[in-house]
Amino acid sequence: MNERTEWQKSLEAWLLPRIEKGTPFFGICYGHQMLAHLFGGKIGLLNADGSKFLGSRKITLDANPLWGNKPLEGNVCVSHCEVVSDCGGVLKVVGRSPEVKVEALHHPNLPVWSLQGHPEATGCFLKNRGSQTSPVLDFGHHLVDAFLQFATRASAK
Repeated sequence: MNERTEWQKSLEAWLLPRIEKGTPFFGICYGHQMLAHLFGGKIGLLNADGSKFLGSRKITLDANPLWGNKPLEGNVCVSHCEVVSDCGGVLKVVGRSPEVKVEALHHPNLPVWSLQGHPEATGCFLKNRGSQTSPVLDFGHHLVDAFLQFATRASAK
């Protein structure tokens, strides 16, 4: 994320006006980090040596309208070496874990959410990355489904 290549700048320039107009957005991993960057946040290394975390991690989510206004806790697949170290003040941190202080973000006035982990992952996602971990995937899939239902309702209006 911190490389700031041309494709990243182009993607951000295309995406930000759509987000600001209220297009629902659900950032996953890089999308989570890009969202934080777009709203003034900072991205840093998860580990000082730059090593990647691969496997699954239990996250805690605050009550939020996207997932039924109830706090939730569950495992998500993860595969990353960078994390959001500062959310920039506009976005609200709505998820955390002992390992990562900014696991999930939500914009207070826009239909925008993001997760550091990979809620869309399947068992093959981890297998393809060489992980032997076999986490329960239903929690992450529930979060993706909640966003898709929200976006479907929003587009019907």
